[in-house]
Amino acid sequence: MPPKKQKTHIDWIRWVYRVLRRKRLTSEETPLLEELAIFIEEYGDETPLEKWLGFLYLMIGKDQEAERILSRLARIFPHDIEIQNALAYLLLKRKKTDEAVTRLLDALYSEENHPLLKKNLELLRSENLESWLATHSWSDFVFFTLPREGQAPFWENIGSHPLWRFVVPIVMIGVVFFLFFLIYPSLINLAQRYQQMRFRQMGTMVESYSIQDIEKLVEERQKYSIKLTEEEVGKKFEMLKDLIYEGKRNQAIILINELLNSNASEQVKEHVRIFESFVPKPDPKNIDFNPSCRDVLRTPFLYRDVYVNWVGTVANLFFQQRKETSFDLLINFVDEATVEGIATVKMPGFQSELRNGQKVRMFGRIAGIQIDNKVVILDPEIQHLSK
Repeated sequence: MPPKKQKTHIDWIRWVYRVLRRKRLTSEETPLLEELAIFIEEYGDETPLEKWLGFLYLMIGKDQEAERILSRLARIFPHDIEIQNALAYLLLKRKKTDEAVTRLLDALYSEENHPLLKKNLELLRSENLESWLATHSWSDFVFFTLPREGQAPFWENIGSHPLWRFVVPIVMIGVVFFLFFLIYPSLINLAQRYQQMRFRQMGTMVESYSIQDIEKLVEERQKYSIKLTEEEVGKKFEMLKDLIYEGKRNQAIILINELLNSNASEQVKEHVRIFESFVPKPDPKNIDFNPSCRDVLRTPFLYRDVYVNWVGTVANLFFQQRKETSFDLLINFVDEATVEGIATVKMPGFQSELRNGQKVRMFGRIAGIQIDNKVVILDPEIQHLSK
């Protein structure tokens, strides 16, 4: 009987790929785990295989072996979110929820917007955790990237095909156009920065902008408080009902914020929150009250969720590839370096028509102010104005 052929690195990669893809290990395949462990010991640089071996142990319920391997790798690769998430699941099975939360927070520190990590963290903090564990499997919590299968034979064979000489130029042209499509926003960023640098060297552009009387506005903000008598609360409550009935959305929201931030009783505030659900949807063409930026800076909590229609100049424009466009809106110049206010705006996608120095009209919802006293605008809509 011929000796059994030893698996190579690519053989193990392909085998692990098949098993992880179907998320199940057959009884005939289980003994191969020991062979894979021996292979990894002999070839100490096979870290990816060792990681996948840890996931395979987790898959078949050998939690001690899985935790031993993954814990060692987590010390070497602390930013590997798949390992941290898997360790959180193992800790969760042992009722160590606090430690599991810590693992997920470490992972979110590396990749703060990962949707699966956020979902798992919400699960750990929910009241239905025990019932979830009883009705779900490991695959509903643990995620991983499948290892690539070796496809060298495909490329070796296709290289000799007569059509290859025609395909290669077409593919290369397509790649060039695709890369240009991807990096175009970055090129615009570089052009904008170069233009700003040239303007600064020529003395035609200021380094930064300040907000008029901002120290005075901040001082007024810190002293501001709302003290109402019972009679005043009653009158404002009745006024709120009238504003909602008349469709005056912004004035209704301001009054709601005033009552919620006042000394009114919790019972009154609970009724106010109920009324808040009946506030009409915003209409960009018909704003009943358009507060100034100075009003918002003076008492920002009164204007939370109020929609504004402001005209300003685009500055500090930045494109995050084609995912997001952000900029500051400079509102009403007092002089060349002073403005009445600054709104920070973020829009989804690549807003290719925007440029620094453009005049625009912005309709959006106030979320609050930043520590640098910029007004944060959500759900913005932009209208370009002719110079």
